[in-house]
Amino acid sequence: MAKPAAPRIKVGIFTYAMHGGGMEMALLRLGKYLQESGMDVEITTLSEKGAWFPKIAEAGLSGFFLSHQGLETTFKRGIHYLKTLNYILGKRYDIVFLNHTRYAHRAVPFLKLFTKTKAVAVLHNTDPSIFEIGLIHASFLDSAVAVGPLVQSLAEQRNPKCPVIQIRNGVDTPETLGLVSEEPFPRFTLVFVGRLEHAQKGVLFLPDIVKGCQNQGLELQLIIAGTGEDEPELRRLVSEKGLEKEIQFVGPLETKEVYRLLLKSHLMLMPSYFEGFSVVLLEAQMCGCLPLVTRLEEITTPVVQDGETGFLIDGNDNIDMFVEKITYLYTHRQRLEEMKAASMRLASQNYSVQAMGERYHDLIFALVKGDGQIQETK
Repeated sequence: MAKPAAPRIKVGIFTYAMHGGGMEMALLRLGKYLQESGMDVEITTLSEKGAWFPKIAEAGLSGFFLSHQGLETTFKRGIHYLKTLNYILGKRYDIVFLNHTRYAHRAVPFLKLFTKTKAVAVLHNTDPSIFEIGLIHASFLDSAVAVGPLVQSLAEQRNPKCPVIQIRNGVDTPETLGLVSEEPFPRFTLVFVGRLEHAQKGVLFLPDIVKGCQNQGLELQLIIAGTGEDEPELRRLVSEKGLEKEIQFVGPLETKEVYRLLLKSHLMLMPSYFEGFSVVLLEAQMCGCLPLVTRLEEITTPVVQDGETGFLIDGNDNIDMFVEKITYLYTHRQRLEEMKAASMRLASQNYSVQAMGERYHDLIFALVKGDGQIQETK
């Protein structure tokens, strides 16, 4: 008589909301990979749904929003903590991945007391709140995952009572999405993809970069894909500098449309103050859209080989250096093509969804099925 099939591992992914961004895209890609590898995956948001919530179902995953009557008072937040605790305990997951959601993190000690569920915090960038929330109950965590080397180093400096391993985000290849090479825009094109939030992304420097290029006599355009709290101010600066014909806003785009935009554009700008492990940077490299990014040690420096697969800019407000590198590539098209090819090779070898998924798969089996010994990869 054949043995009954082993029960599928039940994975819960928790976050505060599915807003459009690198973290959300990483969660969708990870969830889809794990589901296709034979696990049952659910993504739950605890504060709000977010614009990307429907993408959970589009990825073939189960999505839930734990509703509430508002979170503006201590009493209402306390009620939601209890509701979240009851929800997670009742689900009886084999393992949960917690992504910057204080409600789920506060449930971790009770998970360890009353269930066999393994708990892993995923740390997505270097903002202090990431560690304050993610490591609040570190002694009850089975592991923490850092998405890049600097995130890992900063987490370990807090001396958490759990192992901190590094698993870098992975991205799709254009071929995975059914895309092939596209003819570049006739006009030399810069692109920015991401949240329009100056405090992290440095988006208010973009008009000055384009104006500087214009002053050098370059005929180019910048396409901005995304939305966010600083969009009104960014639009005001574009108008103030008379750049309405040079800078185009296209709003948030679906993943496939982002890839199409990157495939057709020449350079990707990322004047960020801080990042975790930028997904759009990897997507740009996969598509041969050469990155010009702020030099962020152990964040952008492991990904971009300066002068070979892109350029690292010393200071996100270093307008002159952005303009200098853009001008160089504008006037040296053969060198641009060589660097694009090198960038694509590097990304496809090191930053695929397959590579990311395998590391998470190994982590899950080590914690749920194995002896809990986690193999680290720097």
